[in-house]
Amino acid sequence: MCYQVRIGIWEAGAYGVSESRKHAFIWAASPEETPPEWPEPMHVFAGPELKMSLNGKNHFTTIRSTSTGAPFHAITVRDTIGDLPAVKNGASTTTMEYNDEPVSWLQKKIRGDTLALTDHISKEMNELNLIRCQRIPRRPGADWRDLPDQKVWAWEASSAI
Repeated sequence: MCYQVRIGIWEAGAYGVSESRKHAFIWAASPEETPPEWPEPMHVFAGPELKMSLNGKNHFTTIRSTSTGAPFHAITVRDTIGDLPAVKNGASTTTMEYNDEPVSWLQKKIRGDTLALTDHISKEMNELNLIRCQRIPRRPGADWRDLPDQKVWAWEASSAI
């Protein structure tokens, strides 16, 4: 069909999303059209460049790293939801007031003029998953890979809650 095809993989964090997630995009255009350029990533994000190869020879960068600089700082999970009140395991209150003022420009924008939060609920986790979540270190970037390499027995789970 002679279409032009442009393939790109973008790191969501470099575009202002508060997570590390890669998205693949495929743009196609007829031969007489000029496909648009990819948008420039605007946020500093510490992910590596992602490179692809075709036929094992031609290498090209699909994600340009912004770890060395970009117009805006990275948006963190704290910037996005750090103002939300804590909820307990299995909480199901559908409306609750904010406990604090928003601390980031994004929280102010998301909140707008509202004083109450709706549907801030938590799925009830089983004991083992609750223990796992509690053992993830409380520091930026920590996730399940930072869990200690140890077994948790049922009697430990019930005493740790």
